[in-house]
Amino acid sequence: MILNCPECGHKVSDKAPVCPGCGIEISGHVLICDECGKAYFDSERTCPHCHRGRKSKPEPNVAKAETVAEAAPIVVTPIKEDVSEAEEEAPRVAEVVAPEPEIVVPMKEKVAVVSATPIGQEDNDDDDSEEGSNRSVFFISFIIAALILATMLYFYKDATDKQQAQQQADYAVVDSTEKATEEVAEKQEQDAVATEEIDTVKPQLVVARGEEKPVEVAEKPVEQKEEPQKEKPENVTITDKEKQTSFQSVRKFFLAINSKNETALRSSTTEKLSSFRGKANASRIDVLSFMKDLYQADVTNLNWHLGQASSVKKVVTADGKTEYRITIPARRVIERGSIKSDRKFTVTATTTADGKVKAMEIGG
Repeated sequence: MILNCPECGHKVSDKAPVCPGCGIEISGHVLICDECGKAYFDSERTCPHCHRGRKSKPEPNVAKAETVAEAAPIVVTPIKEDVSEAEEEAPRVAEVVAPEPEIVVPMKEKVAVVSATPIGQEDNDDDDSEEGSNRSVFFISFIIAALILATMLYFYKDATDKQQAQQQADYAVVDSTEKATEEVAEKQEQDAVATEEIDTVKPQLVVARGEEKPVEVAEKPVEQKEEPQKEKPENVTITDKEKQTSFQSVRKFFLAINSKNETALRSSTTEKLSSFRGKANASRIDVLSFMKDLYQADVTNLNWHLGQASSVKKVVTADGKTEYRITIPARRVIERGSIKSDRKFTVTATTTADGKVKAMEIGG
């Protein structure tokens, strides 16, 4: 029978001479408690585990062989006083004493006692097996969870790096566009100054045939560029409904920025804008870049708030199309974590009759 060594707890057979774990003697020195089913040494008066119960030695699961002791023959020589020589020479008779019969315990009863496994021992084995299984499941689950977490962190970092690289590229495009716009404006201003200086040149004196004679030098006519056909006067009557439609067109534009909705932002403007934030002949790409520029990496919340329109005018262009020029005070609130910034702007926009923004300037 397999039992736990009372000294070290190592599993050992009750037939083993010594425990392989601690080397203490086992066979013939260990008892099984009838109450708790645990093993203890026969030198102890009671069970050290439950402090009660009777002692019973484990018996091997084999039948005890019947043995018959062979006794040596005992020769008894009677002593007689008058014994003749003939009688003395006669052979002596040996008397054999039969050994006492040995009581043999029935095999069936012994097997029943030996093969009975203590209930407490079976429960302990089941508990140890279940505890080891639970530890293995927990360890494997922990490793799987760690791998999943590491994979998610890797993809999150990769996506963040790509987003930052895209933002830096967008910022570079916006900066180059603004720089080109400033250079064009500066060149136009220099050309205008040069043209004005030519118009104000005074007459020069020309010496003809050795005599000083003031002669006016004819000025060359300055070629003037043809100006685009001006729009008709802006004093066209405008209705309250048209004012509200123009205001809603601008409001739709800023609501798309507040919600960071690229689709709604595209639909709020015309495909080509006559101007946008100082850039002539802008496009929807410039509008999307403006929104991306606002939503930097540390911005947690952004909102544009529009006031009442201070001015709305109706304009009929040379090609007969109706447009609206509207001026609205605005306020931009940006939150960066616990820091909030609030700044005021003036929005000047041109909207079409079908409710789209055609041009926009945002002045601080």
